[in-house]
Amino acid sequence: MKQPRKPLLFLLISLALAAIAASWWSISRAHEEKHILVVFSHDPQMHGYKEIEEAIRRNFSSHRIPAEFTISYLQAENYGHDEEIRQCKRILREAREKKEVDLIINIGDEANYSMMYADSVFMHQVPVVFGGVLFPNKGAVKSHPNMTGYRDSVD
Repeated sequence: MKQPRKPLLFLLISLALAAIAASWWSISRAHEEKHILVVFSHDPQMHGYKEIEEAIRRNFSSHRIPAEFTISYLQAENYGHDEEIRQCKRILREAREKKEVDLIINIGDEANYSMMYADSVFMHQVPVVFGGVLFPNKGAVKSHPNMTGYRDSVD
């Protein structure tokens, strides 16, 4: 299993993403419980994922935003492109069956790219924040005005 080259930078970017998402939600409908879908590109054992999940939860809590989290792992290392998109469709469907999704947080290239193509209508309606993305598809991101996030650095 690969270890991130800069785990501290990855964690700091993720904390910033969580703060952006939490701030955005604190402005809108502050007292309603939010359903937040967090999608990680790889399996739960990936270095730094547990810390990122904890940081996201902590940031929502510190901004006093009641939130219910659905945490999903795409496990992209097991799939090709088309199957990743099918898995993202399944993740979205299962999360939406639980409760309507208010915000999506994608961590990693595979999760971000595949989620953009999993449900074209829904993925243009719900706010999306991404992080840990090394190679963003700028055209695809621009076509999603509801999407924002941070590009990670390879060096």
